Amino acid sequence: GFRYSLDGLRALVSVEPGDNLRLYGGGTCLLHTIPSPKRGALQAGLELKTPELGLLDNYPVRAYLAQDAQAIERTNWNVNSRTVVGLRVGFKKETRFMRFYLSFFDGHSPYGQFFSRREQYSEIGISLDL
Repeated sequence: GFRYSLDGLRALVSVEPGDNLRLYGGGTCLLHTIPSPKRGALQAGLELKTPELGLLDNYPVRAYLAQDAQAIERTNWNVNSRTVVGLRVGFKKETRFMRFYLSFFDGHSPYGQFFSRREQYSEIGISLDL
């Protein structure tokens, strides 16, 4: 049968030079891989946020656009791209958020043995930033 296993370390650094922008970047080093011995990955991205929209009285709402890019050695450094657009609703003095979003992914499958397959998909989601 087919075996697939990854163990590694990831380090990302994030900065917010203003209230409406977040930038991040970093890399991954896989310590143990089956089947591919290629171990490196780089990642970078950004998130742009609008000022508070004033849609809900007690909950600050902001629109946002985010772009994430990952280049992975095991797929010959071909870039995976994920674009997200949505609304971020804050609560608890804007330290916690609920996000409603649409996203589009174009790249190699992030799931197990299918990493060599290139795919595209869209998703609709809700997430919590706790």
